[in-house]
Amino acid sequence: MDMIILIKNIIRIFMGKNSVESKIRTAFRNSDRSNNPYKAFQELGVQKRRSPPSRYHSLISTYRISSPKSYAFFSLPGKKRFDELLWFPGVDKVSLSKEIAFCTEWLLRFVDEINSFLTFSKDVESYILDGEFDKAIIEVESFIQKNGWSVWKAEIMFF
Repeated sequence: MDMIILIKNIIRIFMGKNSVESKIRTAFRNSDRSNNPYKAFQELGVQKRRSPPSRYHSLISTYRISSPKSYAFFSLPGKKRFDELLWFPGVDKVSLSKEIAFCTEWLLRFVDEINSFLTFSKDVESYILDGEFDKAIIEVESFIQKNGWSVWKAEIMFF
């Protein structure tokens, strides 16, 4: 009897019918169809709470593939409009160690963009420290046109 169950489980795995993974993919797809990117992202929060950190890489990959509209919305380097910056629905809470593991896994996909932004931000800050405010504003405005808004860019422009 145990051998039959083992064989069925092996077949499910090789056929891509792992019930947990299948349910997660289905939940992401259904959320993505709502045309509300926050709904699929909130589903990601639910799955983050339910999953161990060792599964985060797979979870994020599944989200990326199964919820392409939501993933694209939350993966853009900046927002097109300033008013899109600060409102964000809550997601399921997890422990600090799980949150750090999840954020690390999420951000690993954006290493080049983060490093590029750090170089840019140091250049702008150097202009400001040197009193070259016009150059700093031109650089920030150019960056916003190219990459969209971020909270950092709003702080530089308005505060």
